[in-house]
Amino acid sequence: SNLMAGHANSRLFQLLRDQLGLVYFVNSHLQMTPTHSMLAFVCSVKPRHDIILKVIREIELNLVHLTSHKISSKELEAIKTFSILQYKMSCESSHFQTLQNLLSYYFFSQLFTVQDLALQYKTITTQDIQQEAQRMFTRENFHVAMVM
Repeated sequence: SNLMAGHANSRLFQLLRDQLGLVYFVNSHLQMTPTHSMLAFVCSVKPRHDIILKVIREIELNLVHLTSHKISSKELEAIKTFSILQYKMSCESSHFQTLQNLLSYYFFSQLFTVQDLALQYKTITTQDIQQEAQRMFTRENFHVAMVM
C-alpha cells in the first residue's frame, strides 16, 4: 500500500500528481483477512470522465508493471522505514491501537508490537513484493468502483 500511494514519495503520488497533474491527492488502503485482501485507491480528482479514465488506466498500468519488475532495494528500505514510522505514530492514538489489537488477535490469535512489525518487515525482499504483486494484481482481480 505505501509503495503505491499514501505519501508524497509514493509511486502514484509522484506520477498522478507531480508528473501528470491528474489528481490533487492519492492514497491507498490495504485490508487483509484470512480469506481475502483488498487494495483500494482513493483519489481526489476533477469530476471529468476523461481524467478519471486516465487515472484508472495509470493505476492499472502501475500495478501490472509491479508484477513484472522488481522494486529497487533502496525503494524497499524507504517503504519499510516509512511504514514502521507510520505505525508507531498511529499507535499513539488509543482508539487506533485498540482496533489494531482486536484485529490482530482476531485474525492471528496474538498481539503484535511495533518491534514485532519491524522484525517482520526486515525479512521482506524485493522478490517477495514482486511475487505478492503477481498473485494479487491479475486482470480478473482488478475491479473499479467510483464514488463521486
